[in-house]
Amino acid sequence: MPYSVLIVDDELLIREGLRRHIDWTTLNMEVMGVADGAESALELARKKAPDILITDICMRGKNGLDLIEDLLELGLSPQVILISSYNDFSYAQRAVRLNVVREYILKPVDTDALTALLHKLRDELDLRPAAVPPGTPLSSDIPVNTYRRFLQDLRNGGYDRHRFVHCAKNGETENAMAQWDCAQRVILADPERRDCAQRFCSNLLMLLISEGVLSDQGEDPVHTLRQCTDNESMCRCMQDILSEECRQKAEKAATIAQTKLIAASLEIIDRRYRDPHFNLTALAAELSVTPNYLSIRFKEELGVGFMKYLLDKQIENAKRLLADPQYKVYQISEMVGFQDEKYFSRQFKKLVGVTPKEYRNEHTSPV
Repeated sequence: MPYSVLIVDDELLIREGLRRHIDWTTLNMEVMGVADGAESALELARKKAPDILITDICMRGKNGLDLIEDLLELGLSPQVILISSYNDFSYAQRAVRLNVVREYILKPVDTDALTALLHKLRDELDLRPAAVPPGTPLSSDIPVNTYRRFLQDLRNGGYDRHRFVHCAKNGETENAMAQWDCAQRVILADPERRDCAQRFCSNLLMLLISEGVLSDQGEDPVHTLRQCTDNESMCRCMQDILSEECRQKAEKAATIAQTKLIAASLEIIDRRYRDPHFNLTALAAELSVTPNYLSIRFKEELGVGFMKYLLDKQIENAKRLLADPQYKVYQISEMVGFQDEKYFSRQFKKLVGVTPKEYRNEHTSPV
């Protein structure tokens, strides 16, 4: 009996190209369906469990890794070949560490390379014991029904994967961790189901990485998780990973807020640097922060104090105006925010090395 294949991609040319340009008969395979997204793929998989899933990672709506998670919740574990672009290449590399994900290929799809992968996968499927039901991972000894019961226990315990990911993505840390606590209670309640717990936690981490909730920099969290020898250490590891990510996100949010403050400051300076009465106190008042706080944030982010930044801006604009002979030096002094021409000239020479008149002579062509 041919092995069934489900193809999922939101690009018509790719999914139809795969369906038509691979010699499925020679591979002892048949395409049981093509889908343009995760939802339609799930409907097809419910009707007939596929042996092999070929899916894009990034699609409109749910992504490919989310689709895999949904299939696992249905108790289905097809062998998966991921299609990825260079933008999600790191996700594909990490995904192959999951039990059900076997290989990845890059766009544009090389049909010869894909055919070679399918040959390899068919040979492995042929060696699978006849008693093993379709959709069971080749690299896992967890029966489908066992894992399905484990996932049902998680749901009965109050865990909702979609709720967890939504909260994690939107910075609702407390609600996300409450969902994890529901899952953790189920995991700790039955230490004998370590394999199920490990697969669940590994898949969850991969999903969080694919959704951009967890970073893919530094140490691989999935590899770290797999070093755990029991459910208790596994839960501690997950707690550490999730807590650290929450801390980093909080710091990032603070940095973004700080950046917005300085961006607003620079915008106001651009608008008001010509005003002789404009100073740090006036800027802070417009931003509704204290002058001291603004001074510290300004220096931390730009590496220069407010007064130095303002003076540099005034002098740079003065240099531009000095190249135009229609303006007198005293006029330019006023135009860039100085009430005293002599003070302006002293500051100009200190920064530029010459007086405003000398600068004009050097940068104005003779008539």
